[in-house]
Amino acid sequence: MVPAALGFAPRSGWAVVVGVGLAGPLLSAPVRADAPVTCSAAEFGATGRRADSATRALQRAIDACHAKGGGTAYVPPGDYTTGTLELKDNVTLYLEAGATLFASQDRAEFPGVRALIHADGARRIALRGRGRIDGLARYEWGLPEAHDVEIEREQELARRAGVDMRRWLRRGLQALTVVLVRCRDVLIEDVSIENSTLWAMRLWGCDGVVVRGVTITSDLEKGANSDGIDVDGSSNVRISDCRVTTGDDAIVLKSGTIDWAPHGQTFPVENVTVTNCVLSTSSTAFMIGTESFSDFRHIVFSNSVSGSPTRASASTCRTAPRSATSGSRTSRWTSAAATGTGGATRSFSTSS
Repeated sequence: MVPAALGFAPRSGWAVVVGVGLAGPLLSAPVRADAPVTCSAAEFGATGRRADSATRALQRAIDACHAKGGGTAYVPPGDYTTGTLELKDNVTLYLEAGATLFASQDRAEFPGVRALIHADGARRIALRGRGRIDGLARYEWGLPEAHDVEIEREQELARRAGVDMRRWLRRGLQALTVVLVRCRDVLIEDVSIENSTLWAMRLWGCDGVVVRGVTITSDLEKGANSDGIDVDGSSNVRISDCRVTTGDDAIVLKSGTIDWAPHGQTFPVENVTVTNCVLSTSSTAFMIGTESFSDFRHIVFSNSVSGSPTRASASTCRTAPRSATSGSRTSRWTSAAATGTGGATRSFSTSS
C-alpha cells in the first residue's frame, strides 16, 4: 500500500522494507525476494592493489548486476583507486570490511560530475558495507589565490586591519564523495567516508532515502567545505545512528539548484528525520538553510549530541525570501563544549 501511495509500485521479485519515522513513512532499500545476484569486482579485473586503477572493473561489476535485473556489486577486501562510479537501478554497491576506495588523482577518471559515487534518476539503489571511501584530501597553509565571495567583506576588513589572511587551502584533485540526483528508494548504510575534499554526501531532489550507521570524518581544522550530509531539495529522508566529524556543517538541509546557480529548478525539503547522531564540527551541527529557494516542511532533529561546534544551537536557519520553514522540531539535543581539560554539557528541547 505504501509504495503505491508514494506513486510507484515495486517490480516483481522485490520486497520493499518500510519504516515509519517521526517525519512520516520512509522507504529503505528493497531486498530481493528471490536468489540474489552477486557480481564481484575481482571477477571483472579489480586487483585490490592501490597502484592499479579499478574504475573500469568496479563499473563493470555494477553494470553486470544492472543487466541481470539487479543485485550486489561486491568489493572484496583490498585497496582500489577509482574515479566516478555510476550506480544504476536495483544495484547495491557493497564494500566489504577491509575494502577501501581511494579517490583517483587523474582528472580523466571524472568525465562528468566530479564525484566518486554518483547516480542520476536511479531507483532502488544502495551503498552498504563496513568498507571505507577515502577522498585523499590534502591541504597547504598559504594565502588564498581566488576571491571568496562568501567572506568578501570580512576579508577586506581583516586586510585593512593587518590581519594575517593565510589559511588552509585545498590541494590536489577536489571531488564530492557521494552525489545522488533525483534518485528514489535509497539506502546508505554502515560505510565510512574519510578525508573528503568537498561535501561527503549530497542528496539532491531525492525521495525516500535512509542513511544509517554511516561514519564521516574530515579534518576539524582544515576541512572547510567538507560538509557531512547535505539534504538538498529531498523528501522522506531518515538519517540515524551516524557519526560525523567535519570542519564544516555536519548535517545541513538546503533547497538549492543542482549547479548552485541563483536561478533554476529547486524542490522543497520535507519529511526529514535526523536522530541518534553524534556530530563534531567546527561550524554548525544541524543547519537549515543556505542555498535555499524552496520551502522546508516537517523536519525533526532529535536524540543527538554535538561536540564543540562553533554554533551549538540545534539549527541555524538561513532561508531565501521566497522560502519558508514550517513544522520543524528539535528535541533532546545535547551540546558538549570543551573548556580547558574539562567540559561543559547542556541539554535542551526546543520546537518551532
